[in-house]
Amino acid sequence: MFETLDRSLTGRPWLAWLLLTLFCAALWLPGVTTVPATDRDEARFAQASRQMLESGNAIDIRFQATPRYKKPIGIYWLQAAGARLAGGEDAANPVWVYRFPSLLGALAAVLATFALGRRLFGPGAGFVAAALLASALLVGVEARLAKTDAALLGCTTVAMAALARIYDPERAHARTALAFWLALGLGTLIKGPLIVIVVGIAILALLVLERSVAWLGALRWRWGVPLYVAMVLPWFIAILFASKGEYLKESVGVDLVPKLLGAQEAHGAPPLTYFLSLPLTFWPAGAFVLFGLGWAWRNRHDRDVRFLLAWLVPGWILFELVPTKLPHYPLPFYPALALLAGAAFAAERNAPVTRSRWRDAVLAFATLGGFVVGAALLSIGMLADRQIQLAGVAAGIAALLTSWLVARWIRRGARERAMLAALLGSLIVLPLAWGLVLPDLQAPWVAPRLARALNDVPAEHIFVAGYHEPSLVIALGTRVNLASPTEAAQALVTDAANVAVIDGRFDQEFRDALAAQNVTAVASGTVDGFNYSTGKRVVMTIWRRS
Repeated sequence: MFETLDRSLTGRPWLAWLLLTLFCAALWLPGVTTVPATDRDEARFAQASRQMLESGNAIDIRFQATPRYKKPIGIYWLQAAGARLAGGEDAANPVWVYRFPSLLGALAAVLATFALGRRLFGPGAGFVAAALLASALLVGVEARLAKTDAALLGCTTVAMAALARIYDPERAHARTALAFWLALGLGTLIKGPLIVIVVGIAILALLVLERSVAWLGALRWRWGVPLYVAMVLPWFIAILFASKGEYLKESVGVDLVPKLLGAQEAHGAPPLTYFLSLPLTFWPAGAFVLFGLGWAWRNRHDRDVRFLLAWLVPGWILFELVPTKLPHYPLPFYPALALLAGAAFAAERNAPVTRSRWRDAVLAFATLGGFVVGAALLSIGMLADRQIQLAGVAAGIAALLTSWLVARWIRRGARERAMLAALLGSLIVLPLAWGLVLPDLQAPWVAPRLARALNDVPAEHIFVAGYHEPSLVIALGTRVNLASPTEAAQALVTDAANVAVIDGRFDQEFRDALAAQNVTAVASGTVDGFNYSTGKRVVMTIWRRS
């Protein structure tokens, strides 16, 4: 099977690009238009992009009245452009038009992975690597969310694919250097210096390994650096003046430095967290990734493998040592993992089966990710809505079966069957989970349900107390005000046309504030749900002045 794939793609990269694009569409498009805005980052990014369109201010970023100075402008420009191209928001699910940059960024990463793998290890290995990257659970999550990470993944992968050509002087061209600097500039505008750190560490590692700087001349520094500066500097100067220096203070002093020095926002975790989570975040291909790392170590003296290890190892170690950890942080290294897995599969697919306790332990560890995914899907209906969800049960069983088949066939030496099981399993489980399971849930989607309840209660201003999740602003628009119970009560006192929405935990405080003003209110509806950001159930009551 692999030989047929390799022969079919030789000399026809367009066929691989077409097949991979269709594969990505089948994996990622389900749920994009139906899953509501998620808390908290996606809703904040999308709302800031919405306000950019509403205000016409393409420099100063805001979430309602609060400045958004933790990330640069690039993702907001891209999301606003995507919303315009889509013809504006969808009343049923306003957030989805802001998800285009993430989809395109993830697709760029997959196609660039194939281009790099094709050159390093052949078209078949490159195709397998790209398909593994596309099927990874974490990549599928980020491809669907209106955030920075999938777009950054695309920029980083393009930059590293270009750097790989620079690393091979016979293949270095001016257009290769141009692609490198454009990707580096766009990545910086999307998420600041992170792409420079990832690429810079890889370059330093290669310089140490090669003990030579001559190959770096092909980057065309004389015009490459000015191009990068021309892309990045104008907005940074503009925002420094517009914010009176607050942007630098917020992005570096409040966001970046605390993450490097300690666990920010309770997101701390010990070293090796990212590695130990690979069976889950790279599901269903975790086994291939782990065995790919072993193959890479055995072949570390190969020049192409050495390039991928320089991309992966020092940067990954740095990220493991940083105290603040979130699952998506090491995403820029996932293409390197996928490429090593694809190369290992191509090289060892017909190798004799060598069983050992160590190999079985690695396989068992890799299989854990599938059991976590399966258990989560099987139980999500009961946990969220307190009822069995048939789509979740079907997806959970499919996830467990996929992991079992992958492990079984790898142990028997049928690696091609195991690879096919992993890719087909992802094509079943992930679209089912995103296209049916998540949109069908009720309790987690408090904001859109509250928006529907308020359709019958027209109000120019809505004051919400107790439930301050950003998805509320996406669902209700800029007319929503995140207030305290006392402020919500005062809003009803000031104007009878206002509406208050109060979390049940603050009902008494709200009533006391109204009573102090000799004003009464009547409840006109209730929405109960589950706040997955805090892990608590909520009951929201809609109040109008009587």
